[in-house]
Amino acid sequence: METKPRTSASIRVPIAWKFFALLALVIPSLLAVFWVGDRGMLDMKERLEGVYEDNLASTRAIGSLSVALEEAEQRSLRLVAEPNRATLAGLDATLRQVVFPEVAAHLNEVLVVSGPESSPDGLVAGGLQAAWGEFVTLANSRAFLEATKGPSDEDRTVSSSVAQLSTSLRTLTEQLQTQEDRQALAAKR
Repeated sequence: METKPRTSASIRVPIAWKFFALLALVIPSLLAVFWVGDRGMLDMKERLEGVYEDNLASTRAIGSLSVALEEAEQRSLRLVAEPNRATLAGLDATLRQVVFPEVAAHLNEVLVVSGPESSPDGLVAGGLQAAWGEFVTLANSRAFLEATKGPSDEDRTVSSSVAQLSTSLRTLTEQLQTQEDRQALAAKR
């Protein structure tokens, strides 16, 4: 029961053909959406893997540096407190020939991983390098060398200075690790 009169331009199409025409439009559209979504997910996965690798490298470098700095502090304090002159020579040689170069190598690794000096990580890494320079300067100072020759009046002052510089180095290392953690969290979003 049509209310419109039939004209020669109108074509009567069965409902099944209309359904197949609709499917012919919808299926390619769904496939296109799937393809675009798949590409987006792959890109996101690659970016997250890059962030993970960067964070892993940073965490390893900072962790290795922390361990080396802790060893430098412990050996320095032991060197100042050691009363046995025979042990002092071995401790001093180990500190200067093994521990100091190890810390320097790990510090360079952290500087490379931290990025440019203008970045927040680069600024903290630069502060870490400056604090390590102060530590080495203290270890080469006359007061430290006197304190490492055996019990002296300078022992307490030197030990306090070593502990203070070590605390500063530890704080900067923790700050650098915190910034790395924040960057990783921000990248996940």
